[in-house]
Amino acid sequence: MDIGNKLEAIVFASKKYDSLFPFDLYWQAACLPVANQNNIVAIVSSLKGLGFKTVHVVIGYRQEQVKALLSGFDEVVYHQGDRLPPELLAKPLLVIDGAVYSDPSLLSGLVEKHLESGSSVLSVRPKDEYNRSIDGFGIKLADDRVAKMFGHARDHYIDYLANGIYLLDPKVLSLQDSTDLGLEYVPSGGMPPLTFYVEAMIQKALELGEPFEYVVDPSAINLRFPWNLFLANQKAAQKICGAIKEDDLGEGTTVAENILKYAPIKTGKNCLIRDNVIIRGPVVLGDNVTIESGAILEGDNIIGSNSFVKDYAKLVKGTVLGNRCRVGFNAELGGLYFDDVSAIHSLEIYGIMGKSVDIAAGCTVGFMRFDDSEHLPRVNGKTFRGKYANAVCVGDYTRMGIMNFFHPGVRVGANCSLGPGAIIENDVPHGTLVRVKQEQEYRSWSTDRYGWQ
Repeated sequence: MDIGNKLEAIVFASKKYDSLFPFDLYWQAACLPVANQNNIVAIVSSLKGLGFKTVHVVIGYRQEQVKALLSGFDEVVYHQGDRLPPELLAKPLLVIDGAVYSDPSLLSGLVEKHLESGSSVLSVRPKDEYNRSIDGFGIKLADDRVAKMFGHARDHYIDYLANGIYLLDPKVLSLQDSTDLGLEYVPSGGMPPLTFYVEAMIQKALELGEPFEYVVDPSAINLRFPWNLFLANQKAAQKICGAIKEDDLGEGTTVAENILKYAPIKTGKNCLIRDNVIIRGPVVLGDNVTIESGAILEGDNIIGSNSFVKDYAKLVKGTVLGNRCRVGFNAELGGLYFDDVSAIHSLEIYGIMGKSVDIAAGCTVGFMRFDDSEHLPRVNGKTFRGKYANAVCVGDYTRMGIMNFFHPGVRVGANCSLGPGAIIENDVPHGTLVRVKQEQEYRSWSTDRYGWQ
């Protein structure tokens, strides 16, 4: 779709989120990887594909990372601050929270809705047990039109949750300078921070009678929480792998004749799949990937370039491996693994491992609690729920020790070192050494103990 000069687009990639721990230290939330593509790269690629010649990006925390990832795009203009740049307020403006993953193809539906109606359009998703109205913004409908927007409201006040993706008409944008900090419509005692919110401008426009349409995008996921990053990768892997209808082997790829394959595969160049590999569902491999004898890929797996999976290792359904990852023999992995993760042999891990995490032999993750209940993580004293909150998360560059055991849902910071045999029961801050002090008893022992004459 070529929209020419009709619209402008801006992506917010500026804030630091404590809720992202343990990935808050090295990562801008908008830059996190989903199916081995950085989210902000996917957003800007989609905008360019829709015909936006120039894409505006608001930067702040980890701005160097944002600029490095977008260095290959022409005409990206950077801004600082939390308000919309005044020079962009004369045309309809597509506003995107870069910390939200969404199926890139659904942005076109938002644009089409605006071009058809001429009204502002909000992207929304249904409520569910893990997406609560009290944790974000939501809308109330009347006659199938947007009537109100609420911030962190109780469930019965709203019909849909807002995705942080809005296409706003110039009449709405003109209200920016007359919009106060904070929010108008929040629960009693809701304590909104004195910060500028685009949603406050939307609230004011609705009160003034400006028309708003909405489109439902159930794929949208807030990446400000690590368990949601897990979910986004699972959904993306399922969609990408589900699109494979027949084998698509890259140049120089070799597949042994005696593998057990129950679904199609797609590979990059120079991949090698050896004898007795079992492929139970569709998989996507990058360039120069090696899958050694007897490995099991359960399906909806994405493996980045220059990675290898050793003999009799197993990737559970929906697992995403980054580039240059190394998986040792008899290792079982589930979840998301950033680039350069090394998982040694004979281990069982389920969670998110940051860049260059070293997983030692024999490490094990406990996923289920004794009472089979879900883990409820806390961020700054507030309890949250998440479908994958029981998964273990380990920050970038952390080294594990042999035979570490992780309780369900624990989060280990970046740049940590975990000593051999350590049982990790609680969250570990960034830059922490965890060492086990072992009490030992020494007594004499000899052949006489065995009754020899």
